[in-house]
Amino acid sequence: MKHQYAEVLTEWLKDTSKKLQLSTGGAWVDVKNMMFVCLTDMDYKWRLGPERVTVGRHSWNMPLKELPPDGGHVWTFTHTTLDVYQEIFTPRKVEAVRLGYAHLTKQAAEEHREALHYINRGDIL
Repeated sequence: MKHQYAEVLTEWLKDTSKKLQLSTGGAWVDVKNMMFVCLTDMDYKWRLGPERVTVGRHSWNMPLKELPPDGGHVWTFTHTTLDVYQEIFTPRKVEAVRLGYAHLTKQAAEEHREALHYINRGDIL
């Protein structure tokens, strides 16, 4: 019988620089040491963590490259007031994805906004 997360684990083994995460039903946590993880526990859920963008010392989750498949809301921010908000209106949501500042979570949008704020002020290194 094939492990239900065999593809995820195999992909991570091919490139261990990617972030491997597991969940036991709650929040996703980064796996820092595989020695203490039981691969046979079927209650564990596995995934590769989100890709990150790094500029100097700042990093944030990779923005969405396409709209969520369920057509759900996305989190984005304004470039003028730097407010973070949940986007519902489809044309603006499509534009936010196209321009690269739409995220699935408020935290990811805030992290992206903060990084751009510092980078635009010249704080890169």
